[in-house]
Amino acid sequence: MKNIEEIIIAGTGNVAHRLGQEFVDKSIRIKGIYGRNKLKSRLLADKLNTRVLEKTDEDFLAADLIIVCVSDSVLNEVIGQFPNTVPVVFTSGGISLKDFNGRQNIGVFYPLQTLSKEHSTDFSKIPLLIESDNKTFEEQLLILGKKISKTVRITSSEERLHLHIAAVFANNFTNHLFALAEKHLKSHGIPFYLLKPLIEETVAKLEYLTPDQAQTGPALRSDTKVMEKHLEQLEGDMHNIYEILSASILSKRKKSEL
Repeated sequence: MKNIEEIIIAGTGNVAHRLGQEFVDKSIRIKGIYGRNKLKSRLLADKLNTRVLEKTDEDFLAADLIIVCVSDSVLNEVIGQFPNTVPVVFTSGGISLKDFNGRQNIGVFYPLQTLSKEHSTDFSKIPLLIESDNKTFEEQLLILGKKISKTVRITSSEERLHLHIAAVFANNFTNHLFALAEKHLKSHGIPFYLLKPLIEETVAKLEYLTPDQAQTGPALRSDTKVMEKHLEQLEGDMHNIYEILSASILSKRKKSEL
């Protein structure tokens, strides 16, 4: 079985930048960058010491793997541009492998982490979720994944979908709540940095407590007077979100007492 040694990256966003840099750091050759935006493709290619590829480039046929790092809305279109004989993986959390049943050597290489071009991330701590249409390709992806991460797991499309849903709650929704908290404080002339130790401690607790065990606050205590006072200060989305989340916390507590 041949190991994956030369990779083409399709895409120029956050995942493409961070995966590309990680492969370069681990001495895995990036054969080229393919992207719709030529300027962004050039910038990433220069950063990774490689070149920009065109659709007709024969390097696509010789690559050990093409990693497609694009948005879900154009994933099918982009993958359809590559020869069916070339192994391809995508980095999406919510797209099923079954959507590409007609393609050979198709797989998933999904880093379960929020990534940014500007911020370097310790990839060894990022879970990599692997899936493939065949065992040989799956084994190749496992070997590649273990070169950059300590946690590489074979995960079905259904499991990955549920992980992606959970990640939206744990990351995207949580960050939106941070943004709302910042907006509320700013409207009252209070700096957001005063909340940062609380946020850090909230996450740190998860090292030794489950989320259920770590839950605190007026909703858990059924402290209606405090909640009513809070709601008097809120309007619009923040008022609605406060009510919905408080009701959810209270409902969960009551169910646990049955």
